[in-house]
Amino acid sequence: MEPCQFDLFGPGASGRDMPPAPDGAEETSEPTLPLSGMETAASEAAPPQAPESSPAWPAARSEIPEEPEQLPVTPVPGPGEVGPSSMPAFARVRILNAVTDGMPLRVILGSRLLTPCLKPCHLTGYFTVSAGFRTLTLFDAAFPWTILFRSSLPFVPGETATLAVVRAGAGLDLVRIDDRPCGNRGMNRACIRSVNLVHNSPGLDLVLTDGRLVFTDTRFKETTTYRRARPGQYDMYVAQTPRVQPDDLSDIETVEEMPVTISSCYFPGYGAAEPLASFFLPARAGAMETIYLMGRWGQPIRASIVENF
Repeated sequence: MEPCQFDLFGPGASGRDMPPAPDGAEETSEPTLPLSGMETAASEAAPPQAPESSPAWPAARSEIPEEPEQLPVTPVPGPGEVGPSSMPAFARVRILNAVTDGMPLRVILGSRLLTPCLKPCHLTGYFTVSAGFRTLTLFDAAFPWTILFRSSLPFVPGETATLAVVRAGAGLDLVRIDDRPCGNRGMNRACIRSVNLVHNSPGLDLVLTDGRLVFTDTRFKETTTYRRARPGQYDMYVAQTPRVQPDDLSDIETVEEMPVTISSCYFPGYGAAEPLASFFLPARAGAMETIYLMGRWGQPIRASIVENF
């Protein structure tokens, strides 16, 4: 089956120690009880003392250094980190119409028209969107007054994502796919992943022609993690995940195509099972590629390959 081709559109307070009281100043303290009656009488019989001729000057108040004022410190980003001032205040988003048997869509984000006619199995380019909540509305392109879907979506600063339109019962729904770059690509490797957008499908596998698995048991609306692949040409099949997994779960990184002949009704590890779809994957060094599986269960499945960046 030939891969579907995409069209691109548009671009608290703290206390302190108090200083000592000056000489002659009264100090408040708890009352002291007399020890005996004799001591009390002696103190009462004592003549009053004359006041001193010169007033007693208070001792010099001890100097208490004030705490230095704490100024706000802006953290400095380390090597490879992004500082708060350099974080962009916008996101990048693109729209994919994965309803293969549906109608063309008119897509509006807020009051901005993204595309007037997004055909099935077509993808827009990335749009720059201000961060925050925005309302996405999908109309029937042939009847622009007919609303097919509407929802308020959050957009995070610096985010890059694909919004895939899929079926949901009798209506439509969105699947948000994170398009962040592959973090472990390494030298001279490609990064690939798969997204299952086949409505009501069971788990799906991506299998090489010799029966070795690339991705297994990918459910509807699920996105796999990236896997590294040696640059080269890969022929792949889409198959339903069997109840008993094959024993060989080899990593695609070690794969080199083998001249194995596969019949139309049998391939290794799956027995007499017709592949649901087949496609050709050119893995290019440095590329990050997403395999979108689209359609409805029970109908032909389309496999489309998109390079993210």
